[in-house]
Amino acid sequence: MARSAKTAPLVNKCFLRTLYGEQFIRKQGETTETKGSRGRKMSKTFAYFLLLCLFLTIMGCGGEDKITEPPPVLEPGLSGNTYFNTKFCCKITDLPVDDWTAKAYGTDGQGIMIYNESGIGISSYMMLLMEPVPANQFIEVDEGNYFDSIHNAKMPFITVWVYKYVDMDIPNHEFLAIMRDIYADSGLQESKPIAGANCTGYQVTGQYDDNSTITLSWFVKNNIMLEVGYVAENSKHISYLGAYNHVVSHLTMMGL
Repeated sequence: MARSAKTAPLVNKCFLRTLYGEQFIRKQGETTETKGSRGRKMSKTFAYFLLLCLFLTIMGCGGEDKITEPPPVLEPGLSGNTYFNTKFCCKITDLPVDDWTAKAYGTDGQGIMIYNESGIGISSYMMLLMEPVPANQFIEVDEGNYFDSIHNAKMPFITVWVYKYVDMDIPNHEFLAIMRDIYADSGLQESKPIAGANCTGYQVTGQYDDNSTITLSWFVKNNIMLEVGYVAENSKHISYLGAYNHVVSHLTMMGL
């Protein structure tokens, strides 16, 4: 008996179900088992994740003591490779003390007054002197704090000074005119911006008649001008310029 066209698809479906039903059921069972296995793996992964979070939390709590430790107290004056001036609120870190000998002046290294002109309200203080030699070859300033003996020995040196003004109303960049008055015999050139650790100032270079070169960097804060100077023979100037700029770049003027 021939099947009608309408019943043929139904018979085909029944035939396929009979033929592949067992395989379908088997695959369905495998899928269920696979889902169960994945579920167990996800549960283990989630447990591991929770344990990791707990471990990190414990480690984080254990590190709080290090975070809350107070910063080290700086000793006034020169201590190791750090110079700290409490009088004028400035510091220089990472001084190249392995290759240079440094000496701080004044009580507790806070500077000694070199010049005081009460009529115009200016006083200057020498705070630090550095020379690229061992301590036993260090040349001191002359009596009266002059540098003739250092110049005569042709010794390169770096100095740190402070100029204190009673009335400060001169912008930072206009100090070049003042520098040219102070170092009138050095023929200072045009200045360029220079950066300290937290401050910006200006740097200028000039030459003396005795074949030596001077580089000056200055920074202004309120009524204070801090100057870092460097002098060396023309032939040696470039050799120590990197060390000088390193000192300048590690200058911090607090309270800015």
